[in-house]
Amino acid sequence: MMRNALLALLTLPAVASLAFAQYYPAAGNPYYGQIAAQPIQRMQYPYGAYNYAPPFRYPVPPNAYGYNNGYGVNYYYVQNPYANYSPAQQGPAAPAPVTPAWPEPVQNAPPLPPADDDGGDPEVDPAPMPRGAGISFHRPTCECFWLSAGYTAMLMRPMHMNGPLATTGSVGDPVPGALGQPNTRALFGDKSIDFGLFSGIRAELGVFLDRENRFSLDVAGFYMFANNQGFFAGSDQNGNTLLSRPYFNVADGFFNQYRLANSQAGLLTGTIAADFKSQISGLEFNSRLHSYIQDRYHGDLLAGFRYVRLSESMVVREQISPLPGTTIPFAGTAFNNPDFVTNQDNFRTVNQFVGPQFGARISWEERWFTLNGFVKVGVGATLERTDINGSTSLVSGNGAVTANGGVLALPSNSGGFNRAVFGVLPEFGFDLGVNVTQNVRVKFGYSLLYWNHVVRPGSQYDTALNPGQINSSFFYNNTTGPASPAHRFNEEVFWINSFNLGMEIHY
Repeated sequence: MMRNALLALLTLPAVASLAFAQYYPAAGNPYYGQIAAQPIQRMQYPYGAYNYAPPFRYPVPPNAYGYNNGYGVNYYYVQNPYANYSPAQQGPAAPAPVTPAWPEPVQNAPPLPPADDDGGDPEVDPAPMPRGAGISFHRPTCECFWLSAGYTAMLMRPMHMNGPLATTGSVGDPVPGALGQPNTRALFGDKSIDFGLFSGIRAELGVFLDRENRFSLDVAGFYMFANNQGFFAGSDQNGNTLLSRPYFNVADGFFNQYRLANSQAGLLTGTIAADFKSQISGLEFNSRLHSYIQDRYHGDLLAGFRYVRLSESMVVREQISPLPGTTIPFAGTAFNNPDFVTNQDNFRTVNQFVGPQFGARISWEERWFTLNGFVKVGVGATLERTDINGSTSLVSGNGAVTANGGVLALPSNSGGFNRAVFGVLPEFGFDLGVNVTQNVRVKFGYSLLYWNHVVRPGSQYDTALNPGQINSSFFYNNTTGPASPAHRFNEEVFWINSFNLGMEIHY
């Protein structure tokens, strides 16, 4: 009995094989030995920009499987139910190729990658990066802040001057060194003062208020180190090289041209020096609304507050010594050598713009660089202040005696003067940023700032003088004529060109 059971087990596979061969004709199975899933078509998948590996987020055709290759194309594999039948086995006709029904291919899609040389599965590229990782914004979503700092170089409008401060000429002229004389030549003050290239620092700090980076606050500022321009002229110990301080005498009613002698051969020896100083700085606070347009454009609107301060000064100094046998006047009294006289004129101006500002910025962003353009307009008040004072001193063996008033800064125009005027402060510029790393950028930029009204020292002095106020004049204490000069707020337009080099960190 046991022997019959073993014989039945051994003959069971043969019987089953005969039965299976009867069910499938002897035409053979062309799918024998193939894998259970064969690629039958590759086509563009409209959602291929995202990694929808199984489990799929979007439905797929029945019996079809797909994967993303990083180019927006999926390959579909249809299950082959006849793959494991032997060539001797027969079955129904092979199923017709299945064409998945998907939307129309996306236009302008990248080309499909080539298949392997052995005819196997097409090459598979790495899975795409998460959404947002490939976008070239320098502020991808969920950034917290940005910080930039760097060097700035600046050129400002030269300072206007109201007239020559020092002249030279010939002793053969009727009034040596006076303006209008045949041989008189201006040494200083007849041309605008160019302060040259300023150097300074510039910085900005911004903070985003939301995860989508739509709203932010920032503070920015710049500080330029002061620049100086100067002049110096002097004679030798014998008074050679004629030096004079020219002016118009208002006391005689004709505004005739006179001079205050500083150096003249055989009479006086002296020196004249002038120093000009300029410094500017600024600060601003802004709130911004950011907009991201496509993958390469970023724009924002801003509203905030701006402050700019321009501080400048002009100082003119003289020293006059009489040669042996001559005298020098001081406050109506004549003094001999070795006594000498010094005088000094000080003009200082401060302009402060205070007010709200509005503006916009747009950026074109590529993988390795960003180009920004911006415009801002401040509308508010300009606070103008002028300080004028002068002094004259007699230095003798008994010490120094000082009197109020110099040559251009006299009692009639001395003091501190303030006023507020309507101010407009537009600025526009651009910068180019080069990405060093994902979060670090080197920036090169230019901007032009315009200021509609400022007061500057070169416009605050007046060479129309009443010599009755000048301590070092022989006409001192002559009360004839008007008390001139008088103070006036002489304004001018101001602008600066800035060239910036810095680094920006955003995180």
